[in-house]
Amino acid sequence: MWLRFTKLSISFIPKPKANFNNPDVCEGSVFELVQTGNGGQSFLWRLGVGTISDDSAVVHTYPRSGQSRTYLVSL
Repeated sequence: MWLRFTKLSISFIPKPKANFNNPDVCEGSVFELVQTGNGGQSFLWRLGVGTISDDSAVVHTYPRSGQSRTYLVSL
C-alpha cells in the first residue's frame, strides 16, 4: 500500500492590535476603539463594563457615575 502526501500552503494572519488614541476619557464622552494593522478576521472587544463587541472598530460611551473609575479594555 502506498501513502499519498499532499502539500498544502498555509498563511497565518497576524493578530490585530488595539489602538487607544485617547486613553483618558471623561465619563459620558464617546470613546472610539480601533484595531490597527492588517491582522484579524474576527474580533472580540471587552469594554470593561460587561459589554462585548465583535466589530473591528467600536464606539462606546462610558456611563456617568460621579466617581473616577478605571475600566479594563481588551481586544
